[in-house]
Amino acid sequence: MVPNLTALPLVGRSMRQFAWADAKATLRTAVRGFAWTTGSVGLALFAAAVLNPGRVEPLTAASAIATFVGALVYAALPGLVVATCAAVFRLAGGWAFLPLVVFPVIALGVFWLGRGMLAAEGQDILSALGAQLKGNLSALGGLRIHEPYLLVVVLLLYGLYAALQLPVLWQLFQYLLLVGAFTAIALLLTCMVTLPPLLWAIARRTAWRYAKHVALG
Repeated sequence: MVPNLTALPLVGRSMRQFAWADAKATLRTAVRGFAWTTGSVGLALFAAAVLNPGRVEPLTAASAIATFVGALVYAALPGLVVATCAAVFRLAGGWAFLPLVVFPVIALGVFWLGRGMLAAEGQDILSALGAQLKGNLSALGGLRIHEPYLLVVVLLLYGLYAALQLPVLWQLFQYLLLVGAFTAIALLLTCMVTLPPLLWAIARRTAWRYAKHVALG
């Protein structure tokens, strides 16, 4: 049988129209999720900042605008997360929740395998903090404190002062860097595990939407 070559341009045009319409629909879904989330969270943060009973600065138009803009900036991150989830859900359906299920399992495994390194870094933090506390507490020998709450306040302040010293902060930075590396490894493994089924689900749902587009067209 000789293929109908005259139908090929029509099929190509139909696929282009579908791809453009589907991309616009996905973008609208993402923008809608971003706008609703950013707007609602931003308004909540703005109201919390303005109605804070401990606020001492007078509320002016400039400060209100600055507070509102700052609230929207903070709310943009959850807005981006919701927008991404909404777009992926439209493309992949229920399979979009697969990374949310797989990531905690992989993360627990990665942190369990690296528990020795985390414990060693944590011990370095405690050692550095102990060295700083020993030096600070020796300087307290000349103080005379008769009230128990004053003793608690002094110890907390000196503990905070010791924790903010450069050796302790350096060890804490290394610990957080290790946690970030483990998290990145868990994210990479999650992508490797979940990307094939997600791509399969996206291709399947795209074919279904294209068939529906052809039927309606």
